[in-house]
Amino acid sequence: MTKDPEAAAARIDEAERLTYELRQGLTSVIEELRPAALEDKGLVSAVREFASDWSRQNQITLNVDVDGERSMPLDIEQTVLRIVQEALANISRHSNALNASVELVYTQSQFRCAILDDGRGFEPGQTRAGLGLRSMRERADAVRGELTVESSVGQGTKVTLSLKVGDLKDREGNPQNG
Repeated sequence: MTKDPEAAAARIDEAERLTYELRQGLTSVIEELRPAALEDKGLVSAVREFASDWSRQNQITLNVDVDGERSMPLDIEQTVLRIVQEALANISRHSNALNASVELVYTQSQFRCAILDDGRGFEPGQTRAGLGLRSMRERADAVRGELTVESSVGQGTKVTLSLKVGDLKDREGNPQNG
């Protein structure tokens, strides 16, 4: 500090800037981990909101398609949201995609969530499964779901979560008709 006050001041400014950026990043992570969005809005609204922000930040066109929307138990909705978030994070990190989509399909006894991109793809058998894929598989297993990954070089990637949920129930456990 006494030898070169200008250099010291520059380093302090840089440390403050890095601290601010770290705080902003941690705030974003904490907000993503909160289930409040699901409690207030439900899965479809939470996915649409996240997708809109993600698309804008990554400059990748993202469509969300929903067929037969129904409520599911909160733990399942949280798992689906986390898998969508992780799959989209993988797309932004690895795919070089221009377009992506999230499909949520509800039927009387099943739920399917597919996340697709038109990126560079990969050979699943030759690529070591990273933390993201492993995390998605663990989350799927926790709700007795099946996670499949389809990809090939130059053909994009499709991650699908399939759940047999019996007759879908609302958050209070009441059967839903339809």
